[in-house]
Amino acid sequence: MSGSNIIAISASIMSLLAFGISVAALYHEHRQRRLDNLIKLHLFLHQDELSKARRAIRESDSPPSLNDEHVRRVCSSFDFAGTLVRHNAVDKAIFLDYWKVPLLSLESRMAAIGDQPTGAVPVKMYYRDFYWLIREANVHRNIYE
Repeated sequence: MSGSNIIAISASIMSLLAFGISVAALYHEHRQRRLDNLIKLHLFLHQDELSKARRAIRESDSPPSLNDEHVRRVCSSFDFAGTLVRHNAVDKAIFLDYWKVPLLSLESRMAAIGDQPTGAVPVKMYYRDFYWLIREANVHRNIYE
C-alpha cells in the first residue's frame, strides 16, 4: 500500500468521524432546544393568572362559558401548549407526564362547551390543540403510574 493510499484512507476515516460528531452535536442541540422550550412552556403555564383560571374552572358551580375570561385564558394557553407539543417543539412524554392530571381535571368541564359555536366553528375546533392535549392525556393516563 502506497503512502498516498494511506493518506486517502486516513482522510476518509477522519471525514467520516467528523461527520458523525457533527450529527451527534446537532442531535444534542435539538434535544437541548426542546428541553429549553419545555421549561419556558412550564413557566408560561405556571403563571399565577393561568393557575387561578384553571382553579376557577375546576371549582366553579356554574357551567363553563366562553363569556368567562378564565375559560378563554385556559383554552388559549393550553391551545398554545398543544400546538408546541403537537409540532414536536417540546417533548410530548415529559409534558404529559407533568400536565396530564391538570388536563384530565378540566376534561369534563370543557367537554360541556366543546360543541358550542364560537364564530363559524365549534369551540373544540377553535381550540383544537387544547382538546387534542386532553385526548393525549387520556391516552397517557396510565403510563408511569
